[in-house]
Amino acid sequence: MSGYAHWVRAFTSVGWFIPPYIQMGVLADIAGEITGRGAQYDQNDLEQMLSRLYEPHGLAAMVMHRYQIVPVIQDYRETIAEAIEAHFFGLDHIAVGGLLPVIEGAGRQLAASRSVAQNGTQAIFSALLSDCKHEAYSRRMGEPTEIEAMMDSFGVFVKETLKNTSAVGASIG
Repeated sequence: MSGYAHWVRAFTSVGWFIPPYIQMGVLADIAGEITGRGAQYDQNDLEQMLSRLYEPHGLAAMVMHRYQIVPVIQDYRETIAEAIEAHFFGLDHIAVGGLLPVIEGAGRQLAASRSVAQNGTQAIFSALLSDCKHEAYSRRMGEPTEIEAMMDSFGVFVKETLKNTSAVGASIG
């Protein structure tokens, strides 16, 4: 595990992973707060933190500009936008229910495009995470240790969260 192992431990201790597209200083502050508060940092604190990181304008920009040019994810842009809209209407169960097939479908498409296809959602994401870490180091993408930490963190989340999920479908409507 990379030098960011303390971040991985902090975020996974509250059932989450290192959030992408967030400045390193902000991540360090959040990890420090989680670690400092320990078991007192609860789900409500996590939700408040995430709502500050992914506010409506930022999410809208991702859907309108980033997701329309990202291979694979662009196929799910409308569903993601509707799930975000449902969330801001207070329909969180609908939002999550809408995103689960996106997560599985995008994962399967990405795995197939990278020739790392596996059976089962957890195996697919585990293979993708390993492949992404390898690519970050081999192509010297950004700061590979930061990418490794994000992948390790998401790997723990996948292992813990997806262990009880079953296939939810991967069709694009």
